[in-house]
Amino acid sequence: MRRNEIDQKLFEELIEKVIAGEMTRRQITKEYHISARTTNLMITELSKTNPELYMRFIEKYPYKPKEIENINFVELTKKIIKEDKFIEDLATKYNVSTRTIRRRITNMKGSKEIEPSTGITLDELYNLYKRYRAEELSLEDREIIETMKVGEIQNAINSQESRKNYLENIINQYKEYRKQGIPTKKAAKMLGYSFLDIYKKQGELARILTEQRRKGKGEEYKHKSHIKTQKEKMKLFKGGLKVSTKNSSQNGIVPKNPARTAYRMNSKTRDVIEK
Repeated sequence: MRRNEIDQKLFEELIEKVIAGEMTRRQITKEYHISARTTNLMITELSKTNPELYMRFIEKYPYKPKEIENINFVELTKKIIKEDKFIEDLATKYNVSTRTIRRRITNMKGSKEIEPSTGITLDELYNLYKRYRAEELSLEDREIIETMKVGEIQNAINSQESRKNYLENIINQYKEYRKQGIPTKKAAKMLGYSFLDIYKKQGELARILTEQRRKGKGEEYKHKSHIKTQKEKMKLFKGGLKVSTKNSSQNGIVPKNPARTAYRMNSKTRDVIEK
């Protein structure tokens, strides 16, 4: 099933079930044969098509940055070289797998991004690490290591705002490379990522920005909703309607016009509007 085959109304009903805990996003992707990314994109689009539903969703499931991104792998690599640390020990200390550490170090290969404390590129840092592991450090290598300063490993990108800044820096640098005519895959590789990584980070950034905008307007939505509800109630009273908070079956009252029994509080309790 393609994304455009999912009816908007149906999707909103599914999200209502997710909020109510009757369904999970994983079940949506499995039962309706769509990817997790498509599901997330459609949820983000709710901020425009159904802001009230979107607000309730992000209140129930607020965005949480991936914990792995709390680790600055450049600084971790420098720490390994500078302080002669074992990857296994650091993996345990920072709660990350050795495989992930090695993969992130390998991702530096080919990157022209500059490491500030030494002035070398991340590609050069990667090669320095390889020589360190092979115990083939030159005199020049040792001089670089001597001047190397190790910063925070578990850095400040655990907050949403910091995560947003982190992603914006990557995306902006990627766009700058593209403006220079560098192909997509090569531009991503120069930053130590695959093109798929960059694509995912763009989507993640879009979601954060959308959520922040909606959260900033959250109180405004609630305020307007409250005013609207009060106006509707006043209109009902002015029209001579009586509003009861009990179910007709509970208080023994049968609505004169069943069609007017329309104000539902939830699945169990209804407001009976009688003429």
